[in-house]
Amino acid sequence: MATSRLNSRLRRGGLSAFERLFSRDQYSHTALSISDRELIAEQQSSRLQNHPYDHMSNVQQQRILVDQLRREANIRRINVSIAVEDIKKYITDHEQDDYLLVGFSSQKANPFREKSSCSVL
Repeated sequence: MATSRLNSRLRRGGLSAFERLFSRDQYSHTALSISDRELIAEQQSSRLQNHPYDHMSNVQQQRILVDQLRREANIRRINVSIAVEDIKKYITDHEQDDYLLVGFSSQKANPFREKSSCSVL
């Protein structure tokens, strides 16, 4: 069913895929005078006409890509060895604040403690 619908849709030149393939009208089945060479020439000329627009689109996309790469190349980068040393220093400077390492000063400071029941009720 889906293939039948797809083949009956009008394509370039006002002909359906069925009509192009079998050179017959899809409804009356009368013979159509369709030359394969004419269809090929029509398709080739259409491609040649659209080529400059495709080329311009590609040029624009390439310019955008080059601009993005230039922006990324200008970003100041830090060597990995320096970044690792900075991370180590940060960890040692802040390890006393890490509750997973030192624990909580009191049970009240622990946000993960068991909740107490309400004394008002």
